Amino acid sequence: MPRPTPTPATPGTADPCPPPPAVAVDPADRLDGDALEALARRLLAPDAVDGVAEPDVPVLVLVTPTATHLDIALRPAGGDPAVALRGLTAPPGCRAAGVIAPAHLRPVPDGLDVAAPWPRRTDDGTEGRSARVALLVDATGRVAWAHTDERGVDGVRSWRSEPDEPRHGRLYDAGLRVHGLPTPPPPTDTAALWTALWLERLAADPPASWGEARRRHPAAAVLPELAGTDQAPDDALVEATEVLAQLWPWDGLRRALARGGHDLAGVTPADAAWFDAGSFARAVLEGVAAPSGTLAALERTVPPEVHHHVARVAAAATEGGTGGAPPG
Repeated sequence: MPRPTPTPATPGTADPCPPPPAVAVDPADRLDGDALEALARRLLAPDAVDGVAEPDVPVLVLVTPTATHLDIALRPAGGDPAVALRGLTAPPGCRAAGVIAPAHLRPVPDGLDVAAPWPRRTDDGTEGRSARVALLVDATGRVAWAHTDERGVDGVRSWRSEPDEPRHGRLYDAGLRVHGLPTPPPPTDTAALWTALWLERLAADPPASWGEARRRHPAAAVLPELAGTDQAPDDALVEATEVLAQLWPWDGLRRALARGGHDLAGVTPADAAWFDAGSFARAVLEGVAAPSGTLAALERTVPPEVHHHVARVAAAATEGGTGGAPPG
């Protein structure tokens, strides 16, 4: 497949992307078989985005086959490409959407908490290396991912998320939604979200007592009769969190936000209307601080007894019951 010749962005255009360049291809080539992988690799050519963006700027991609060529529309993302894709709807005939972006590749140590910030340097002192990646998602949900690094090492692979083995990621979710395709289901119920929001509140203004910490929990405002009963206080707040999660499942929360209101963890009402339940859940959870990091910070700012109760409720609420919490 020949290298695409990009057309620079057109300021003020109303189209999702600038007018696409023409790329001469065999008319039989319609991104079937290995063609999606081949295109992803071609988009990593050093001059693939000349005249559109600098090499360190992410670029959005829309691919539309015609009878004689592939129309490839390129537009600078101007920031996080996964966020830049939000709200974008593939135009009629578009067969693939995705991004070209700078990246940093590095090995991940065994046992690293995937929810916590990952270190730039690994435990054995190994540094990562600079790279560029291209990810394309076609209109059937198949994805092709290609990369090339500063040492000339490159690779390409493709896959499709299956119900019995769902795959997801920020860019993959966004690529599916550009085509209006469903993403894998939400990872959990909303108990993890309410817990993370609670911990963020406590970290921003450390409480002096457990009662003060408990009153700041989102469930305490919505279900005060549960959060404030005479039960063991940890169990009462865990129960309140579970009830709140049942009242507000992910898609119900998404629909409520889409009708208007304040942003939630960086997700706007317009974003919520564009997402489905799974992509919305992952975007929101990514926008809140990881509980493990917040709890570690709280340990330095609140009395030990308060931290003990907070950690116990956080563990129990996200693991589905007090049985998984530290002993009380």
